[in-house]
Amino acid sequence: MSSLFDQQHQRIGTGAIKWDANLQKFGVNDENAIPMWVSDYDFAIPPTVASALQQRVEHGVFGYTQIPSSYFATIKEWYASQHELELNMDWISPISGVMPGVALVIELITEASDKIAVQSPGYGKFNFAIQMAGREVEEVRLKHNVGKYDLDLEALEQSFRNGCKAFILCNPHNPVGRIWTEQEVRSIASLCHQYGVWLISDEIWIDLALPYQRCWSALNLEEYFHSKLIVASAATKTFGLASLRIANMMIPNPQVRAAFEKMKATRFLDLFDAMAITATQSAYSTGLDWLEELKAYIQGNFDYLDRFLKEHLPQLQMMTPQSGYLAWIDCRNLNLSDDELRNRFIEIGVLPSVGTEFGEGGSGYVRLNLGCPRDRVKQACERLTQLIGPS
Repeated sequence: MSSLFDQQHQRIGTGAIKWDANLQKFGVNDENAIPMWVSDYDFAIPPTVASALQQRVEHGVFGYTQIPSSYFATIKEWYASQHELELNMDWISPISGVMPGVALVIELITEASDKIAVQSPGYGKFNFAIQMAGREVEEVRLKHNVGKYDLDLEALEQSFRNGCKAFILCNPHNPVGRIWTEQEVRSIASLCHQYGVWLISDEIWIDLALPYQRCWSALNLEEYFHSKLIVASAATKTFGLASLRIANMMIPNPQVRAAFEKMKATRFLDLFDAMAITATQSAYSTGLDWLEELKAYIQGNFDYLDRFLKEHLPQLQMMTPQSGYLAWIDCRNLNLSDDELRNRFIEIGVLPSVGTEFGEGGSGYVRLNLGCPRDRVKQACERLTQLIGPS
């Protein structure tokens, strides 16, 4: 039976980075290439959200817009219904995106030349933000077990002993798709508390836990962890709203939250897009059925790719994902350098995120975005078989 998510949408020429920036990124100007690098959907947004946006457009007036109290109430209700978590609305500080929020937090809570720990492989923009702020990146390798990754708490503790002032956790994890369990989050928080380290938890993928999976937010931690805890999240990743720029920094410590609000104001980051506000409220209020169907569809994409690799390309291994729509694939059996691996993917017309974009721990891997119609996944799979042919 056909799904809403089977529909193909023409994004070339719309300014979509994934489709219109391939020349800059890969030197490729081929409309037949399949871009699977930028982590956004090729799906239309929920129809209810589109309708809410249309109504807002029809109003016709787009002056300066403040965030209404109903916005905060909607987020509180979402966390209560989806995560069984009673979120204090006072903790919520909106910002134009998770990474702008993380970048401000880095400046706020650390000093120049401080070390900040990140997981490796891990989201490369964390490293970029740390370096641009004049801080030092300390990569903490994840343990690679068969088909999945685990935390290396001993290595994390050693980074704290080495003087790291903050740790950026990505939960669920990008790029490996791992959900860190309640016990794992508690263990991390306990180490942070023991060594006086700030815990910044990026939870933008929290609502994309795949069927039969569940993510435990650091917001559940007890009050004595709150003095050095900051959590980031947004509806944008979940509902395909990446260009409607708004996210939320949850900051339990009132003094830190006040300082963050002041920093936003001094950077003129305290005004927001009316459409982003409307879209977020509508998504959280009306988008659940769409989201459940989406996650089942994404699971089907993962299942298809996994079966295909096992049957036709056993040299590659997909890590078993628990969240999101990004396939993290071990290509080390191809015995190619990272540059050679990138070039081979470009040659076959599948444009990936190469593992080294996620730190030293990503060498030999690629990340493929499966947030697209199944036919495109199938087409990409057929091209992958050319990886083992003549170059």
